[in-house]
Amino acid sequence: MATNDETSTYSIPATRRADGTWRKPRRVKEGYVPQDEMPTYESIGKKMTKSQSSSLPPGISAADNESSSKDKSKAQKKNEQRKLKKKLKNQESDDIKDTADKLDKCSIGNQASTKTAEDHKQVSDGRKRNIEKKLRQIKELQKKLDNGEIKELNSEQIAKLNKKEELEKELASL
Repeated sequence: MATNDETSTYSIPATRRADGTWRKPRRVKEGYVPQDEMPTYESIGKKMTKSQSSSLPPGISAADNESSSKDKSKAQKKNEQRKLKKKLKNQESDDIKDTADKLDKCSIGNQASTKTAEDHKQVSDGRKRNIEKKLRQIKELQKKLDNGEIKELNSEQIAKLNKKEELEKELASL
């Protein structure tokens, strides 16, 4: 802030704007503080907390704070226990699977052979139905081609028609 000794008036000197133009000097009263230079308002509570030496809550010393930072919170402990339980459960289920596999490999008398024969029969029945379904689709496709419903075959349809002989051989072997 500048003063004029002759008239003892206070004024803010002229300043240049960003676009290059000049602001006029402004006359102000004695003791005027520009808004930019005004200190921000602080409440009494804020002033008290600034005046305290540490930022710890009342009743806690710095030594207590160091030890509590190393300790885990209740949620962290709970999460850690949950992870441990999950890990143990996975290990137990893996152990159970391993023992179940070992028991399946073991056989007493003719039990294993009958079980594998039943499994083989179920698998072959499923495969047989699958092959029959594919052969039905091939016959329908061939019928549509002969009737003229389909003018041109795409690559998938051609591949399906080419597999007809292989499927019939496989069906005969089952």
